Amino acid sequence: MLPIQEVLIWSLGLSLLLAVLYRFLTNPREIKLLKEEIKGYRERSNKAQKAGNAEEANKLLSEMMKLTSKQMRSNMKPMIASLVIFFIAIGFLRETYSNFIIQLPFILPLLSYSFPFIILRDSIGWFWWYILITLPATFIFRKLLGVE
Repeated sequence: MLPIQEVLIWSLGLSLLLAVLYRFLTNPREIKLLKEEIKGYRERSNKAQKAGNAEEANKLLSEMMKLTSKQMRSNMKPMIASLVIFFIAIGFLRETYSNFIIQLPFILPLLSYSFPFIILRDSIGWFWWYILITLPATFIFRKLLGVE
């Protein structure tokens, strides 16, 4: 199998694994309800601010912050597990595919460490190939699994 295909399979596999991890370590219904409640508090707080009722707006913002904190706590466990898996996988991929270069049929702007911070390249390494595959794949898998 070609390295381009291997990195593609690793990227898709990791994206699916992390989406499944989020699905089973969080309660999607609870997170969705929290998001809806936060949205409601935000709307009511904005109305109170426009009406000039600062005390009511502050009270609503306080409740909204409590719900936001609860939402963040529920995402913490899968986030930590994902980071551990990600760093192990990235270490393995770096060691295995460090010399892997893909010639692109087009020019791609990439981030650079020096000014002007963007360079134009017609080739990419394993890491950028991983990123190009993982971002849309993770989005699709999360949508299919109903992960918020």
